Amino acid sequence: MPRKEQGWITFQASPEEIELLEELCQKSQRTKTEVLRELLRSLSGNYRRSLQSKPTKKLQNKNNR
Repeated sequence: MPRKEQGWITFQASPEEIELLEELCQKSQRTKTEVLRELLRSLSGNYRRSLQSKPTKKLQNKNNR
């Protein structure tokens, strides 16, 4: 099966963060890539839900009058 178009993300992590990621991977029997992808998707969903539940500035200003 051909790979989809992919990109690389590189970032720095503390030794404690690396250890935590490796523990999560070992306990869940998943790769670092799988764990980090799931984290991003989860954060994205949480962010979208928080945007939907916040009133707009226009509504906030109306309510404050």
